[in-house]
Amino acid sequence: MKIGIVGAGPVGLTLASFLKKYRISYKMYEQNNDLRNHPSAHLINSLSMEIFSEIGISTEIRERCESLMNFRNY
Repeated sequence: MKIGIVGAGPVGLTLASFLKKYRISYKMYEQNNDLRNHPSAHLINSLSMEIFSEIGISTEIRERCESLMNFRNY
C-alpha cells in the first residue's frame, strides 16, 4: 500500500520525511515542475522546529536560515 501526498509544500514535504523515516511507501503529487529558490515563509515557529528535529533536519534548517537581524526593518 502507498500513501498519496498531494502538494509538495511544507506540510507535504514534512509528511514525506516522516513516512520515509518510518519506511512507509508514498507517492507525492505536485502540479509545479520547478523548484522555488526561496520559501514563502519568513519565520519558522518552535513547534515546527521540534518536528524538524524529530525528522533529523533541524540543524540543516538553522544553518540555511537567515539571521533574524535581517528582518528587523521589515
